[in-house]
Amino acid sequence: MRKKGLIGVSIAGGVCLIGLLVWSCIFMSSERGGTTNVAVSSESSDQALSFAQEVGTALQKEDETETMEPDLQESEEKEGKGNSDEKDPSPNHNGNNTSVGKGNNTKKSGTSGKRPVQSNSSSGDKNKTDKSNNQNSKNSSTEKNDGDGVGSNANNNTDSANTNSSSADSSDNGGGSSDNPQSTSDGQNQNNQKDNHYESVVDGLTITSEQAQCTVSGSTATIKKAGTYTLSGKLSNGQVIVDTEKTSKVVILCKSMSLNCNYSAPFYVKSADEVTLQLAEGTTNSITDGASYTFSTAVKEPDAACFSEDDLVIEGSGTLIVTGNYQDGIASKNDVKIKQGTVQVTAADDGIRGKDGIKISDGNVKVISQSHGLKTTETLQAEKGMVEITGGSVHLDTVGDGIHATNQIKVSGGSTYIDAKNEGLDTDSSFLMTGGTMVIDGPKSSNHAIFDCTKGAVVNGGTFFAVGSSALAKALGSSGSQNALFYKAGSEQETDSTVKIVNASGKAVYQHKVTRKYQCVIFSSPELAKGNYSIYCGLAKLGNCKVD
Repeated sequence: MRKKGLIGVSIAGGVCLIGLLVWSCIFMSSERGGTTNVAVSSESSDQALSFAQEVGTALQKEDETETMEPDLQESEEKEGKGNSDEKDPSPNHNGNNTSVGKGNNTKKSGTSGKRPVQSNSSSGDKNKTDKSNNQNSKNSSTEKNDGDGVGSNANNNTDSANTNSSSADSSDNGGGSSDNPQSTSDGQNQNNQKDNHYESVVDGLTITSEQAQCTVSGSTATIKKAGTYTLSGKLSNGQVIVDTEKTSKVVILCKSMSLNCNYSAPFYVKSADEVTLQLAEGTTNSITDGASYTFSTAVKEPDAACFSEDDLVIEGSGTLIVTGNYQDGIASKNDVKIKQGTVQVTAADDGIRGKDGIKISDGNVKVISQSHGLKTTETLQAEKGMVEITGGSVHLDTVGDGIHATNQIKVSGGSTYIDAKNEGLDTDSSFLMTGGTMVIDGPKSSNHAIFDCTKGAVVNGGTFFAVGSSALAKALGSSGSQNALFYKAGSEQETDSTVKIVNASGKAVYQHKVTRKYQCVIFSSPELAKGNYSIYCGLAKLGNCKVD
């Protein structure tokens, strides 16, 4: 296009030169021929010169117009590129229309700052303007904050930029998004999966497990799968229920756990093979029920603060305090096994009841009950219904029997103390002691015996000492491999006095401070040899006794 303009200028110059040559020839002729010819020739030359100038001017304008068009197109293309390709590195989310990004109004390129704003009256220019508007609108929808544009295009983009900027702010802040995974209806999730474990919250009680999630309904948490579950915190009025397959084993790790329920058993094992309460070291845990239960069926179960339909095991080095205000403290329809830990039970009825059996192998067990301390009830299976103490420390303070069993009572280790207002030992079978220590402060009432063992009481090892009423008192069986002493005083002796057994050399082989009035003394020990012994109450000698 520029070459065409140069050609036009050259033609115009050539026409002007021809005109001047013609004018010179006419002028020279006029001097020869007269003034009239000069006038005519002068007018013609002026017309020729004027025509040449008009042609040159027209050609120059056409060249300038065609030269400016590519400049304008180049400027528009650069502006469009600036809107679509260049983004503001610091987007403004406040919806301010004065926001300007890179490559927009502040950018100068070619003649874009000089060109006039094109009118929409021209169809060609209108198409270019519409294309620019569409490009700017597209840029606004993909960027969080735009506001780019020149002249009228900036006004066209204002609403679009504001709308998309607001949408971007909402997206960044997570506001109103129904897909936000952290949004909750009540601000606290009852069931969550965190890291590699499951967590459930009931009231102030937290239950975690790596194996499975327990279910939560109201104030009740139900464990339905085998595994280890950690319980910590306080449940004010609700239940933790274990309801798994009959072959499942469940471990409850008690870490400062407090379970309370006013209407039923706070801890209730409905179904499992075996449930273990593991008492975490250095923690104190508690289970407490109310004075009355609400039953949905004719079967009045559960009936203990800690109740299990299946085997219940207690272990660990922590402490468990069970308060049975309704009836029993701890009860199982199978076996109760205490292997470790400090277990303190206070009960309105029986302290610890295991239908099929109770076995204490270690730990520190203390029971205060309004009925029996340790109790079994199974009568149909000969090998069940036993109470066994093989280790640990057992302290029973009871209104009923200290140990009440339907089968044999066996003591082979540990230290057992019984303060019973009824029988110290009561079994439909026999009592057999082979080790450990057992002391009984028995009944003062003549209606109860120190021990009532249908098939006899035999001590083959360990130390056995008992005092109580003499009305129904019986001596230890003579079939035992260890010597035994049996003494009846002439009158009832005062409580809080110290009973002392002294051999013929004047050495006290055993002594004990009693807690109630008594009239009978029973004793067996490896140190008890055959011979004569004296029985003292305090400093007063009650009498003599011979061991054959």
